[in-house]
Amino acid sequence: EGLADPWEKYLENRELIKAEYPYPEYYDLEFVLGRKKFLQHMLGFPKIYATKYFKHLEDKARENLQRELDM
Repeated sequence: EGLADPWEKYLENRELIKAEYPYPEYYDLEFVLGRKKFLQHMLGFPKIYATKYFKHLEDKARENLQRELDM
């Protein structure tokens, strides 16, 4: 489900993404700025999921993205 995972799983996935960031010396600031840009970009789409198959996940995904952005 990814973006629409339950909140705890969503945060675990976020930590895995952080662990892949290649520049630990700039990790916090660069990651946070890049992640914020990604979240805003995704929330700017009229639909996150383009197919009907994932349509039922739209609201939860938006909720998770906004919740992370508000952190």
